[in-house]
Amino acid sequence: MRLRYSESEIIKTTGGDHDIYSEGDIATTAGGKIQESCDGETFFGNPDAIPELKLGQYFKKGYWTNHKDEPITRAVYGQKLRFHIEFDLEHATIGDTFNFGLYDDDRNDYYEDTVKNVDDFINLVLPASGKDYNTEKIGEGGKTVIEFTTTDNLENLVEKCDTDKIFELYFRCSYNGKHGIENVELPTRIVNYLKLGTLVIDRYKMPGLNAKGTDVAEDMCYGTGYKKEKPIYQPEIVQKYKNQYQTFGFDNFTHRLFSNDDNSSLYEKLVEDETPNTGTKLEELSKTKIDKLKIDMPNAVSYKKALQQRNKNKKAYYSTQECYNTFYSPQFKIPWTDFSFKVPVYNSGLDVRLFDNISDELLFFTFKNTAELYFARGEMQDNLDQLIAKFKRSEGGIFESPIMTKHALARSETDEYCQKVEDYIAEQLKNNLSKLEEVEDVEPYFAKKIGVENLFFNSKGERSKRNKIFSKPTYSYGALHEAPIKATDGLTIALNDIWAAEVLLKELLFEGNNYTAKYEVILWDHFGLDLPDMEKIFNIIPSVNETFISWFVLQHLRGYKPFLTKIKFQKEFQGSLLEGIDEKTKLRDELATEKREQKAKELNQKMRDDLWLEPKF
Repeated sequence: MRLRYSESEIIKTTGGDHDIYSEGDIATTAGGKIQESCDGETFFGNPDAIPELKLGQYFKKGYWTNHKDEPITRAVYGQKLRFHIEFDLEHATIGDTFNFGLYDDDRNDYYEDTVKNVDDFINLVLPASGKDYNTEKIGEGGKTVIEFTTTDNLENLVEKCDTDKIFELYFRCSYNGKHGIENVELPTRIVNYLKLGTLVIDRYKMPGLNAKGTDVAEDMCYGTGYKKEKPIYQPEIVQKYKNQYQTFGFDNFTHRLFSNDDNSSLYEKLVEDETPNTGTKLEELSKTKIDKLKIDMPNAVSYKKALQQRNKNKKAYYSTQECYNTFYSPQFKIPWTDFSFKVPVYNSGLDVRLFDNISDELLFFTFKNTAELYFARGEMQDNLDQLIAKFKRSEGGIFESPIMTKHALARSETDEYCQKVEDYIAEQLKNNLSKLEEVEDVEPYFAKKIGVENLFFNSKGERSKRNKIFSKPTYSYGALHEAPIKATDGLTIALNDIWAAEVLLKELLFEGNNYTAKYEVILWDHFGLDLPDMEKIFNIIPSVNETFISWFVLQHLRGYKPFLTKIKFQKEFQGSLLEGIDEKTKLRDELATEKREQKAKELNQKMRDDLWLEPKF
């Protein structure tokens, strides 16, 4: 941006034409009159084509296209790229050789990207000979095309060179003609440089933030019953996180505050007179319930001492009394009306109060053993042990596991989600291959619940109209008949309702209209509980509920840190630029019909074979 300010008048004079061009809007304001006059005619109408900048005597212009020769300014890895250069044949000579080099623009400001004094040179190599590709000849009509295919090497390079992980590509060209040497940079305008890199298809919510994207997620909070004033994260901190996230995603170091992998939560030791009054003496608690749970109660002295050693920090979302006041309250609907009401049925807060008198070690013992017993089996039991061990270390951060990823990929929910993603990508490639910048959707969008309906906001356009009918997979208990299997497979307790998701288009390989697309999915969840978790139905199931009571007390009344869980995987699919959602759906339906018919034929043949083999009399 260039700003110009004057205390008095500004006078501009030119001996020739004066052209003004803008890629966006032009606004003119004045405190007084605006007067326009000329000696000739004044014309109003549609804008002319963008005027070419005068380069010199040899080079006229340069521009990028895809393999179909459609002009582009955005591409992903794997695409065959073509750079067209046009010469002025009044001065340049067909057949002459000129030199060129490919560069990544680092001298200009690209939002959160690093600005450097020099641009990075990218060496191109001829595939057949392995020699450097840096010269070409001026072709017929004064036109030359530099053609190359992007590779994984460029992706590895951008990780080191660019904060935003996107190249801004241009060529430096040099020609020694009859008027001497001329050096130019093409395209002439920065806005026409080619942005090359991973294309963000979708970003649903953000790890560590609440559903509205305004503050911390409650299940990522932790404390000892001393709630802090809201908001926990100031608006400027949240906005900075959003800006960085839409530029380069989640960074383990930069965004460690949001994964609890930091020491910025100002801990304060409590003094004796700050010990919370629970409103109930230990001896007044339900002895029947205590005996039933076989809780080893500490004496009142050790309990008071333990309370005095607690800390308060700025991520404590709930007070002790709020934790003690929770109820399972199912909602009942009045027949033939729109009215519904909740009825307190089970005092889960009493369980929280009782378990808050147990030592940390016994709470972890109960948490681990009941969770393993009811919610995980096989190798996912080992995965659950690792999750609980990380929680016990109270280190925050991110948990990733190849076992957890493998089991997520085996779920039908993942297949259904990926099918919707692939259909959407196919539709966009069919209609917007030359305008991938319009497909890119870097800004995270959020959801709010109105009644029973989830509504998205801050989304790029209306999702249904763009056939964007996906947001995330969910690894919950499923239908009633599925619950005994899904609830105990170890994935539901580890992930359950995925919190945030990203879809990134990584690579496109073309053969004519046919392509292979490679994309990456990143799923985020929080290994933590919030107060509403203590108001759900599983808290009324004896023994099972001990898992969640222990977990909740350790997190919100003993200050153990929750953390982010992450699943990342890549998938690929084949498609055609002639096929979008409708064509792919029709093809799947035809294949399903064909399979059903084939199965029916096989069953009929088996019945005939069985009839022949049966005794006749």
